[in-house]
Amino acid sequence: MKKIRPMGASLVVLALAMGTGAISVGADPQTVVSSAPRVVNNSKEPVLPPGQRKKIVFREELTIGQAEGDENYLFEKNIQCTADEKGAIYVVNWDRKRIQKYDAAGKYLLTMGRLGQGPGEFQNIWSPEFDGKGRIYATDIVAKRVLFFDKENGRYADAIKTGLQAGAVYLLPNGMYFSSIMGHPEQAAGGVSYSTVYGIFDKDFKLRTELHREKLQMRTPADRSDRAKMLAGIMSDTAFKPILYPTVTRDGRIIIAYPATYEIKIFGDDGAAKLIIRKDDRPKPVTEAHKKYYFETAVMDFLASSQNNMAVKDDVRKAMTYPKYLPAYRTCVPMDNGWYFVIEDTTLESSMIDLFDDQGVYIGRFETSIPLDQLVFVKGKAYAVADVEGYKYVKRFGYSITEY
Repeated sequence: MKKIRPMGASLVVLALAMGTGAISVGADPQTVVSSAPRVVNNSKEPVLPPGQRKKIVFREELTIGQAEGDENYLFEKNIQCTADEKGAIYVVNWDRKRIQKYDAAGKYLLTMGRLGQGPGEFQNIWSPEFDGKGRIYATDIVAKRVLFFDKENGRYADAIKTGLQAGAVYLLPNGMYFSSIMGHPEQAAGGVSYSTVYGIFDKDFKLRTELHREKLQMRTPADRSDRAKMLAGIMSDTAFKPILYPTVTRDGRIIIAYPATYEIKIFGDDGAAKLIIRKDDRPKPVTEAHKKYYFETAVMDFLASSQNNMAVKDDVRKAMTYPKYLPAYRTCVPMDNGWYFVIEDTTLESSMIDLFDDQGVYIGRFETSIPLDQLVFVKGKAYAVADVEGYKYVKRFGYSITEY
């Protein structure tokens, strides 16, 4: 399942990673004919009476990682985590281009992949998933392929070539793939724009069903008189910009989250829309707490790519500008019980969560302080990446569902 990154930084990284060698998105997808999806319109407040509303209480169980020592427990800036049905934990290390496996107690077991261009080697690595055949796979968007490893012994097993400038690739139960393709950059007012298509692809990676199409615009900073103003212009342009978040569950549901409006669409692996969740939402102003959160996460993550950038971070902070309002929400994370965990608002101290059941009915709202970066729910546990004083850790949480 797709994981969460801070808003803004993801947009910049995506554009830099996929901005060249893109293909035309003028494909002729097939039309899916199906019955109308179930549409659930939720009011702003929970519809259930007090005592029946639900919230989730988390308890930390395990931390993997350390600030110094054994390199198998040292994580760089860009990592993702997931777990299998036995509780083994997998950490994708983008900087080192590898997947590290740990047992349920957090003990290091083995490493899969490395930097390179040969069999079992990555030039880029992201979005670890399982294929139901005892293998873990990850997408290499630079080499345009998906690599598979035996998750028990770590041996390289296979690769499939996409031949496309595609985003993360997800295998669907019917043998098709879900992914996205980005078109050629086009000149636009003040910068460039890209058309991105999200959809279902066949085994030859031809687009069969288009689920969503959008334009992403990257503006050239108006003030490029010095490095700090240029960097601030880039990050100001992406600050709290609604970003489409797709994810695929292990049972084959395709979920596309639309933070610009409070809407979540759920599709089957045939491309038919099954459920549309909507919620009444009123604009929420961007506060100083939100600005601090964005700068300390997205902006600092962006600046950390260069010592020259870090040297002007204080000037970047002063030059930053922000929009007046937040998006309707940050993103939607599917739970393994079929519920939908929507991160509605986040500051450095805590996050506000909206909770929907498997039918799309709004059943609760609560606050949590657990880390939510790269959050994934697996077999009654929650896993996420935490940043503690500049060091990355993977944490596992148990949780209980209570009524209020």
